[in-house]
Amino acid sequence: MNQQTTNHLSTNDPIIANIVNLITIPTIPPSKGIYHDMISCIVEHQIPSHHRNAWFKKVVNLLNGKDPNDNNIYTIQEDDWRAAKLAAAKYHTLFRFTDAWHKQRMETQNWTAMTDDEVRQQLTAIKGIGPATADLVLLYSLGRPDVLLANDSHVKQMVERLYLEPEEKLKPKIAELKKKWSPYCSLASLYLIAYRKELKRRKP
Repeated sequence: MNQQTTNHLSTNDPIIANIVNLITIPTIPPSKGIYHDMISCIVEHQIPSHHRNAWFKKVVNLLNGKDPNDNNIYTIQEDDWRAAKLAAAKYHTLFRFTDAWHKQRMETQNWTAMTDDEVRQQLTAIKGIGPATADLVLLYSLGRPDVLLANDSHVKQMVERLYLEPEEKLKPKIAELKKKWSPYCSLASLYLIAYRKELKRRKP
C-alpha cells in the first residue's frame, strides 16, 4: 500500500480522501500461512491480529495452547468443541477444509501464482466456505490489491452511512464503488473498516 495507491483513491473519491486525512490504517500483521488463516476465518470470520480474538483462543485452548495446523486439528473432539460453545457447523466446515487441504495437496500449491478467481473457486468449492472467507484470504493472507470486502458487515455499514442515498440499493452502490476504487479496492476496504473503528472509539 504505497502513496500512489492512496493518491488514486483520494483523487477518485473525496470521501476516501477525507478519511485518509483523518486516520492511519493499521499495519496488517504477517500471514501465518493459508491454512492457519483459513481456520481463523472459519472460526472468527476474520484473520486474527497479534492480539487474538476470543473464539480463536478457544480453538488454541482445545489444542493445549498450540496454534492449529493440518495435523493437530484432527485431535479436537466434537464434544469438546461444543463444550467450548463453538458452533457445530464451524466444526464440520473446519474438518471439510482440512480434508480438502490434504486431498488436494494445497500446502504444495503456489498460491501467489494463482489469480484471484482461481483462489476463490478453489476455496468456495468446499461446503461451508463462502466468497467472504475467500476474499479475506486474498486480502490479508495473499496481499492482493483489488479485493473489495463486499460481504464484510463493517464495510457494508460504512457504505450505507457514507455513500448510500435514501432511494439507492446497497448492492448496486457497492458495484459502483468497486469501479471507482479499482484497482485498489483492498486499501479502500481497509480504510472503511479502520474508519468505522475510529468512529466507534470516539462515540461517548
